[in-house]
This record gives sequence, C-alpha cells and structure tokens, in this order.
Amino acid sequence: YILKEAVKPFITETIYSRQKHPFVAPPVSAFSDASAKNLLNDTLRSKKFASIPFFDQAEIIKTLDSMEKLTEGERSAMDPVLMMVVSAACIQDRFKL
Repeated sequence: YILKEAVKPFITETIYSRQKHPFVAPPVSAFSDASAKNLLNDTLRSKKFASIPFFDQAEIIKTLDSMEKLTEGERSAMDPVLMMVVSAACIQDRFKL
C-alpha cells in the first residue's frame, strides 16, 4: 500500500485501481536443464533443511522421489509448493533463522 501511494502521481488510474497480484516464482518446469532439479534435491535433502522444524523432511523427500511418476499437470500443481519450500530453506540458510 505504501509503495502504491508513493508512486500514485506517476501511474495511471487504471494501474492504481487494479487488484494487487502476488509475485510467484517461476515454476521448476520452466527450467529445461537439470539445474532446478539439482537445486531442489541438494537443498531439500540437506542437513540444513532437516533443521527447519516446520517441514517434515521425510515427506518432502518422498514427494521429490515421486515427481517423475506424476503427470505433467500434477507436477505443475507441485511446483508452487516445492518453490515455497526451497525458498524457505534458502532464506533460513541465508539469514541463519
């Protein structure tokens, strides 16, 4: 809200009045090489991730292991969940939370 008010003199009424849209990280499926898969696996299978108390690492690993068996639609549905979990892990690691 504060940023929207700060830029109000510089934006059109249409932009000012429109509904706010959340920022969503790009889906894992958007990466054509193995880098995203490696990042997910390395991060979510790590000892550092195991130290985050509000995630069940064993369940996350079961989910990662089952990804290849899922349909494209099911994998797409899991993308936001996995991105949220890996984002939390990266934030926890970066800021030592």
